[in-house]
Amino acid sequence: MRVTVFATLALALSWTLWYALAPHLTGPAIAFLAAAYMFGPLVAALITAAIFDRGRIGRALGVRAGINLWYAVAWLAAPVVVFSGLGVALLVPGNEPQSHLVGIEAALRAAGQPVPEDLASKAPALPMILAISMVAGVIPNAIFAFGEEAGWRGYLWGALRPGGFWKASLATGLLWGVWHAPLIVNGHNYGVVYPGAPWSGVAMMTLFCVALSPLMGLIRDRSGASIAPAIFHGTLNALASVAILLQTGTSPLVTGPAGAAAIVAIGVVTGFVVLLRPNRAPRG
Repeated sequence: MRVTVFATLALALSWTLWYALAPHLTGPAIAFLAAAYMFGPLVAALITAAIFDRGRIGRALGVRAGINLWYAVAWLAAPVVVFSGLGVALLVPGNEPQSHLVGIEAALRAAGQPVPEDLASKAPALPMILAISMVAGVIPNAIFAFGEEAGWRGYLWGALRPGGFWKASLATGLLWGVWHAPLIVNGHNYGVVYPGAPWSGVAMMTLFCVALSPLMGLIRDRSGASIAPAIFHGTLNALASVAILLQTGTSPLVTGPAGAAAIVAIGVVTGFVVLLRPNRAPRG
């Protein structure tokens, strides 16, 4: 019952917020709405825990005191996943590497912004962009990602995990992916011009979330807390923008950070998850 209540609330809260406000917003306001959208699962988890888990709400959401090595693993796993996906994407015919300066120029033009003549001297070097992205993955990105992860890898994972690691991974990944549907329909992640848009994008995002779910579940189990997957999630989001800058050529549905190439790379990473025997009892 509590899984049904949480899932219904998580979808209803985020989707209602989006469809109530998105038609009336443009430009940066949409980005702020997308950030607010991320807190739907947290609010759903708080309401569901207040009903079914009185006296242990924090624990039900995966909130734990202290940190451990798995927080660092979560942070460092994000660049491995993102740039492994980029490596696979660059093997796709028609997709080519490009310098980050060319990528920045393309991004500015796509946004309708002027391109400075001295862009090369004004733009930060690639190592600096990577360093900034790694820091931003924790502050502020992990804060926003916690709005999701307190629900997905916090409350929902805690409710499903007794049924087994792989079943919990599949169910969590499916709900997480479907929850993204309004964002994908609006052009998030894949844009609006690709074969089968927008529903092929919704399907691809759902596959991506299912593929990523075992690794994030392992991080949740071994760290004992939902903040560790939030760190991974936030850093993944920050580095995805860098990966976009470094390639050009084919559809984001295939070669984007949440595209088919990324799913192939995540499949390899999941092989390492299997080796770590994820079915053993979680921490905490």
